[in-house]
Amino acid sequence: MSGGVTAIVLALQATGGLELLELQAFDRWVSAQPPTPPDDRLLVVGITERDLQLYGWPLPDAILVDVLERLQRAKAKVIGIDLYRNLPQPPGTALLANRLQAQNVVGIFLLGGSDQGGIGPSPALRSEQVGF
Repeated sequence: MSGGVTAIVLALQATGGLELLELQAFDRWVSAQPPTPPDDRLLVVGITERDLQLYGWPLPDAILVDVLERLQRAKAKVIGIDLYRNLPQPPGTALLANRLQAQNVVGIFLLGGSDQGGIGPSPALRSEQVGF
């Protein structure tokens, strides 16, 4: 009897029949966890509406150079740039290309799907400095 029930449950799980129940149980389990305090080793630098009013969009390369220089002076271990920078936004393009060569800088690109094209990484980044 228990072997038959086990076989049915395993078959349901293998075919995805229990996926909805598993996801609901996982959501309840995660929601029941006590909140964790923010990690003071992490810093998120965001772009605000005020920044956009001051500097426009897309942000000029010179603004990113200034932010990167400040983070480097603060001895950041890793700097992740979650902005698509495949096209130059002068002024400051040459300086930004230079700053992106730092070992602790990581940039992004967008993988293209069948219905949309991708967005390449900054040409200044080496392949090991790029995530998606």
